Amino acid sequence: MDPPPPSRITDEYWQYITWGAIAVGAVAIVALVAVVFGLLSGTGTAGAAHPEEAQEVVATSVTVPVKAIEIVNVPVTEPVVIRSPRIGRTARYHQDGTVVIVGVTMDVCERHDGMLRASGTIRNDSKLGQSFGYVIGVDLRRAGNGSPIAALEASVEDLAPGETADWSVEQVSSRIVKLRCVVTDLTVTPVDGA
Repeated sequence: MDPPPPSRITDEYWQYITWGAIAVGAVAIVALVAVVFGLLSGTGTAGAAHPEEAQEVVATSVTVPVKAIEIVNVPVTEPVVIRSPRIGRTARYHQDGTVVIVGVTMDVCERHDGMLRASGTIRNDSKLGQSFGYVIGVDLRRAGNGSPIAALEASVEDLAPGETADWSVEQVSSRIVKLRCVVTDLTVTPVDGA
């Protein structure tokens, strides 16, 4: 009688063993992480003798969101250039800690009697009682393709808080064009002695 052949473990059986070992290892790692995390999170209040002390420890670990920290109004001490200011309503601009509150409108953008004109108003809404001078940069462009016609500036001097002033720019043009006017920038300069 021949002896029975030695038993061999098949490849399929080895795969079961391998995947089983991986699953057991993963469960062990998750359990270890949970235990360590529980120990670390419990150390903040474990040494506190009274509930008041535990609350104090928790309170000191709270961080204030960045959005909740409001930038304080700082007087404008040197010229501030605002690129592409909002048109048609009062806007608040922050730059290097300074705050500029101003309203710019554009009421006219037209070609009339051989002149290209843009005009509107500007209002100083400073909350710090500062008077400002303004330089309003306006680009006159062709409405269809946006090609530039002229880059002009309008100046408004010594505008007190709460006051509104008119501004306008114009350019001679013998050609009939459809016009588009764009306020490109606004330079805000504090008036000396304000």
